[in-house]
Amino acid sequence: MNKEWLPIGSIVKIDDIKVIVSGYEASCKGKYYRYAGFIYPMGIYKKDEVLFFNPSSIKEVLFEGYKFNHYNEVVESLKEAENKIKEEQGF
Repeated sequence: MNKEWLPIGSIVKIDDIKVIVSGYEASCKGKYYRYAGFIYPMGIYKKDEVLFFNPSSIKEVLFEGYKFNHYNEVVESLKEAENKIKEEQGF
């Protein structure tokens, strides 16, 4: 799916579920995920309902979040960090 980084607040479809992107570079049970999010429009309902996912899980981008002035600089930093994590974890 989308190789580029989606801004926080983007809404994506994973299977039949709408998910709002709420964070980047999450790790859960020793596995790396590019995104963390919550079911939309419910948001944070319970702390254990955080969804972790990668671009390959995204079926459709329904809404792209706001890109602020320094968004591209942030994305470059995220890419560098992602590459480092993948190297360390042998991806």
